[in-house]
Amino acid sequence: MVPTQVYDVQATVRQRKFDKSGSVVYASYNAGLFDSYLFDFYSIALSKIERGNSRDIADVKLLIQQGIINLNDLDVAYQEVLAQLGQGRYPRITPQRFSGRYQDVRKRL
Repeated sequence: MVPTQVYDVQATVRQRKFDKSGSVVYASYNAGLFDSYLFDFYSIALSKIERGNSRDIADVKLLIQQGIINLNDLDVAYQEVLAQLGQGRYPRITPQRFSGRYQDVRKRL
């Protein structure tokens, strides 16, 4: 086993990309010596489920099959987002519509 050393560094955000709901799905950080990238695959999966086209649903299935996300944590993320729909950052997405789409897709996963 290779020993690992952890450093506490201050990183500056170089770039962030948001999905249409305003959630960060990609962030790029620079700490001087290295670049770090962060992808929130649960937000990406929920965005794809909300869009609901066949390619997006296939992408969500692949994320699950590859072990990148799991259904239990996806359900938790769904519950967290559901309470915020129709207001604030998500005014155009109604809880009823998203809930229906999520339940339909969830049955196929």
